[in-house]
Amino acid sequence: MTSPRRIVLVTESFDPRLTGTAGTVRQVADRLVALGHRVRILTAGPGPASYHAVGISRFSPPRRNAKLREALTAFGPDLVHVFTPGPVGTRALRQARRMGVPTLVTETSPRAEYAPPQWRASVAERADRLVVTASWLRDRLSGAGLPALLWTPGVDTDVFSPARRDQALRASWTDGDLTQVVVGYVGSLRKRHGVRRLAEVAAVPGTRLVVVGDGPQQAWLRSRLPESVRFTGTLKPREAAMAIASLDLLVAPSTVATCAHALREAAACGVPVVAPRAGGAIDVVRHLETGLLYDPADPVGLADAVAAVVADRRRQLLGDHAREVSARRTWRDAVDELVREHYAPLLGSSLSAAA
Repeated sequence: MTSPRRIVLVTESFDPRLTGTAGTVRQVADRLVALGHRVRILTAGPGPASYHAVGISRFSPPRRNAKLREALTAFGPDLVHVFTPGPVGTRALRQARRMGVPTLVTETSPRAEYAPPQWRASVAERADRLVVTASWLRDRLSGAGLPALLWTPGVDTDVFSPARRDQALRASWTDGDLTQVVVGYVGSLRKRHGVRRLAEVAAVPGTRLVVVGDGPQQAWLRSRLPESVRFTGTLKPREAAMAIASLDLLVAPSTVATCAHALREAAACGVPVVAPRAGGAIDVVRHLETGLLYDPADPVGLADAVAAVVADRRRQLLGDHAREVSARRTWRDAVDELVREHYAPLLGSSLSAAA
């Protein structure tokens, strides 16, 4: 491996106990440190001042620009890697350009789908390299004249494992009724994620719906779903792993998913998935091999797909195959590829992953 580099990771918020973008940043930071690089995280909002060997600089208005500039200058990065840029990320990109430091953007938000002018000017045109985590978003950006590269996230197959399945937890969801098939949703409860279609899932006979996550649609869901539906709220990674592993089936109604973390985590837990033939699901779910893909334009497509899996006693074979496939793309694999394929060209070197 070449000499250690100084790498700044920029994210709009960072709590190492959470998944999603924070989980991705945590996994990237862990692997970079293991490879011998020096890492610092720049973010906003409250939280810890460090994460293991990684220092964290936090910013809040009104002096965010000055403090951010000071933090970058003091650390002297060789590379600035920004995840889904917002106020902190766009300022970091601007300052890095002034400093002559190469920049990489990992965009996971579907807001970039139509490359709006503000996003194009503040993000795409300031990034030396732009990567996305879903092929559909890469194709949309390419159609808008913005070349983007694809990078596929990994999954922690130690944390997310069939061994996390908890029969007592499952029994609590079904009130002890072993004939019920536990169907779960994991993610943010936002309208754009298609969560209102969970009402269709809850109506499938023989199922018990569990909703893991929080968001502005929770009140709508609680007012329209049966009282038997369980809401867990947001869970920490190991709690989420236990919940996912204790499901019989995961549903994912979003047609604009990018990272599709929940789908990968379900696969690692050996849980089959029903998802739309759209968005990030098409990169993760193998139809009739690890789950079912339904037509999102079909008003009964989701319910029919769930009913088909629920009625098939061989559904666990889908989950078993999903576990095998997920083990081929761990976070170590994903970050090593990130370093090799995306960091090295920006640094003008042949960075390699350590054994």
